[in-house]
Amino acid sequence: MATAHAAALAHIKSLGFIRGEELSGKPERWSQTLLDAKKVGMELVFLSRQQYRLKEQSDAVKNHLSPMKNCMIIPEGGSNAFAIQGVAEIVDELAKQIKPPTHIITACGTGGTCAGLIEGVYNQGWNTKVIGIPVLKGAEFLQKDITKLSQHHRHVDWQLFFNYHAGGYAKLTDDYFDFGKQFRSKTNIPLDKIYNVKSFFALYDLITKGQIKAGSLVVILHTGGLQGGVIEI
Repeated sequence: MATAHAAALAHIKSLGFIRGEELSGKPERWSQTLLDAKKVGMELVFLSRQQYRLKEQSDAVKNHLSPMKNCMIIPEGGSNAFAIQGVAEIVDELAKQIKPPTHIITACGTGGTCAGLIEGVYNQGWNTKVIGIPVLKGAEFLQKDITKLSQHHRHVDWQLFFNYHAGGYAKLTDDYFDFGKQFRSKTNIPLDKIYNVKSFFALYDLITKGQIKAGSLVVILHTGGLQGGVIEI
């Protein structure tokens, strides 16, 4: 969604490779994200799950990209060097508004946001712990992926908590739904079903268990994604 809008604003052609060939030519089955991306000008190409797993190495993707010049491939999740730099700037903005926090916490998909926060904390010279909450089941691979994305991961205190996936990507238990409803009721801040409800739930749980101590100054990053489905009251 962000790519589609950014390309439209910059008058750049955008192409989205979408998993699920069964959706081709059937917009009535598309998610709101796909409908909105198409509306602002993104061309959508639907791939089989086998082709999608191969990413830019798949024949389908190669055939679409081969005639193009000056093409930039943005990886799934957007996790590349430019993303790390952009996320690090969030910490620069925080530095203008608050004193150094004890913790910064974020949901994790592909690890780019977490890696960017690590870089931002390093750049500011903060003694701040970065906490990532993977939303996928079996996401231990993120430990290595984040170390590849972050140049200064050895110089910043950071940790991933793998037990808040609630069953896997895009899955939730009743506890998470109830938490999301209560949080929305008390704060009027919407949480999406895939990412932020898990990171906010994790924060409250870590505080309750005493793993984040009283007197801490905690920043939690709301990463948006509300078009993916909001938990309603």
